[in-house]
Amino acid sequence: MNIIPIILTIIIVFMILLYTYKKDYIEKEPKKKIILLFLLGFVSLILSKYILSIFLTFFPDISEEVNNPNTFVQIVISFGEIGFIEELSKWILLMIFIWKSKDFNYVYDAIVYSVCIALGFALLENIIYVINYENNALIFRLFFTIPVHATFGVISGFYIGKAKVFSKKKVENNITYNLFLSLFIPIIMHGLYDFILVKGIGIYAIIFIAIVIIYYIISIIAINSTNRIDYVLYEDK
Repeated sequence: MNIIPIILTIIIVFMILLYTYKKDYIEKEPKKKIILLFLLGFVSLILSKYILSIFLTFFPDISEEVNNPNTFVQIVISFGEIGFIEELSKWILLMIFIWKSKDFNYVYDAIVYSVCIALGFALLENIIYVINYENNALIFRLFFTIPVHATFGVISGFYIGKAKVFSKKKVENNITYNLFLSLFIPIIMHGLYDFILVKGIGIYAIIFIAIVIIYYIISIIAINSTNRIDYVLYEDK
């Protein structure tokens, strides 16, 4: 096994994590909580595989093979097996461990924690990929798949943070709406990313690059619009 891709994966993951952490200008999150959420990313990958196994018992004719030429199957796999199941797994653990946490005392905190769990997921997934599939796609995964996972985390955290604001104000409808968006939008982003990736030739290759750039821009905007003018959720931890 070539150890270099694993080292590169770790470097890229921690560069993105450090960037997100450094952008927390008002109050840095406890390092123990950062580590916990990052490790929960590993757990979320395991959880996603378990949920997938249940999914496949009900839909045995739908495999996890994204190269299936049938467009409908590609959509089901991209948005269902991959987008929905993976984002749901991360979201469930994220909500369990941060929603009522006193460390979640600023809106931007949700972005930090969400990116942590997303990068933990991406790191373990890529290591498994390196072990099982040593090929040229590894470079692609390093510079596209891992950063894109982080963008899903940013958007999920952005809406969880907004939901927490409405929770403090006790506006129930807006809490539910933003929590829904915190899961639904990353699912759509993830599914679209994988679907276009599968198509990946001709015009689809251009669309793919455009989508990735848009994801990056949206994530940077979400980070910068949240971390500088933040909203305090609790005065004391």
